[in-house]
Amino acid sequence: RRPPRSTRKESSAASDVYKRQVHGWAIDGTVLHLKAGLFFVWSGWEGLRNYRQDLYIAKMSNPWTIVGERVLISRPTRQWERRAHPHVPGGINEGPQAFVSRGGVYIIYSASGSWSDDYCLGWIKCTNPAAVMDPKCWHKHGPVFSKVHEAYGPGHASFTKSPDNKEHWMVYHASLRSGGGWAGRSVRMQRFGVTRDGTPVFGRPAKCHIPLPEPSGS
Repeated sequence: RRPPRSTRKESSAASDVYKRQVHGWAIDGTVLHLKAGLFFVWSGWEGLRNYRQDLYIAKMSNPWTIVGERVLISRPTRQWERRAHPHVPGGINEGPQAFVSRGGVYIIYSASGSWSDDYCLGWIKCTNPAAVMDPKCWHKHGPVFSKVHEAYGPGHASFTKSPDNKEHWMVYHASLRSGGGWAGRSVRMQRFGVTRDGTPVFGRPAKCHIPLPEPSGS
């Protein structure tokens, strides 16, 4: 079903604004909602060459329009982020998702090649939500979620709450077998914890075929 004409025009205009302000490859965009406003976070190239995927942030004037220049907030500089040969030799940061808590603003992202066993999660953290456009605000930690037997290449996570709002859950994909690549991936979910200071604790990927308790309030 085609959307109403006005919606199609808005989508086209948003696409034009996006293309004018983002160079080259740009994927996995997500909107960060803070008291300071809306911000768009995504994975992209520095230029027009497929050498490395970085994470960028930009301000938004409304839910579909980026304003101002993009700001680099993470680059794959560590070994666990650079296992992406032969396709992306400079390493990969992608799939950013925001987790906001009393501890600050966390951008949890996937690192290394999504086709590899070494795909994993890391995060960058900004303790001052009013300073997310300042690259110096962000500090990196990882990997925080990585492969185990029956869960190879766990990554591209998103987050939700249980029906009663008491538990944190993550949804991600991983492969049952080593070397499974893209074709071997399955979608999984499991509960994760949050410390008193607001730090998310993901633990280890749950093994397949072992029942987990349902989200509370189900």
